[in-house]
Amino acid sequence: MSKILSFFVLTSLLGSPWAAIALLIALSWVLDRTTLRYLPGPWIAIRRALQRRRLAAAIAHNPHDFRTTLELGRMELDARRWPKALEFLTKAKDAYREDASVQVLHALARLGSGDVAGADEVERLMGANPKLRFGEPWLDAATILLARRDAPR
Repeated sequence: MSKILSFFVLTSLLGSPWAAIALLIALSWVLDRTTLRYLPGPWIAIRRALQRRRLAAAIAHNPHDFRTTLELGRMELDARRWPKALEFLTKAKDAYREDASVQVLHALARLGSGDVAGADEVERLMGANPKLRFGEPWLDAATILLARRDAPR
């Protein structure tokens, strides 16, 4: 009730309902950022974009820097950009043949890109070491499979 009343008061003061809505949204965001912080900050997305651009520039200067390639692949995987993540993680997989964590990230990128064999690879890698990345790849694979429309339920 108080929000509706404040909306009408702001509309009469500002003369525009759109300005009143914008002001209410801005005030609620500022109130949230100073107290509970449920809403994300605007700097997080900017920081990720800058980090992604910095890593891409580093790879452009040194294409054989596999640690940077792996980090950029992880960032693309977190952003759910499956084809780009698969491209970077394929290069990293070749460099880190013995690292099961990199292998399972590559399998998740394959699964997200539409290759269902990635799920079998995740299962094989996690079966060999169930404590790998605290079991999180199983959850990620299940999330990817459930998000697909043709996944068996």
